[in-house]
Amino acid sequence: MSPNLSALVSGLLGGLVAGVFCAWATTQVLPVGTTGYSTRVVGLAVALAVLGAVIGVLVGWLVAGRRALSLGRIAAVVTVVGTSVGGTAWARRAIAEQADGHLVGTILLVGGLVIVLALAAGFTAAMLGPASLDDGDADGDGDADADDRQEPQL
Repeated sequence: MSPNLSALVSGLLGGLVAGVFCAWATTQVLPVGTTGYSTRVVGLAVALAVLGAVIGVLVGWLVAGRRALSLGRIAAVVTVVGTSVGGTAWARRAIAEQADGHLVGTILLVGGLVIVLALAAGFTAAMLGPASLDDGDADGDGDADADDRQEPQL
């Protein structure tokens, strides 16, 4: 499988994991019909979203074969998918409960999720970089020697 396709599939898998955490945080932790949120509630929701992003990037990285080249792509896809799932879950719940201002709330929530997930996924990718395998290191011994190089595939 090509590195781009591998990163996309791995990112989608990790993004779904992050999306589950974000959907839980936005639908179960944040009450829809309230006008103000306490610091504790917002902090718990952010912590769940961060945990989802970290686990999502880690899952994607492991599925992609611990390749360094894929980390940035995986982090980007995890951010987009996690934000989409979490924002959609909150919007569906707000519409079902006929909450006032659900459009503005959804826009603000999606903006916050993008920032939180991008930071968490990016930092996780940066932390996993040194532990990644070099793309020329097929046998995992830390050096790209002549027997590790593969012929380009068309």
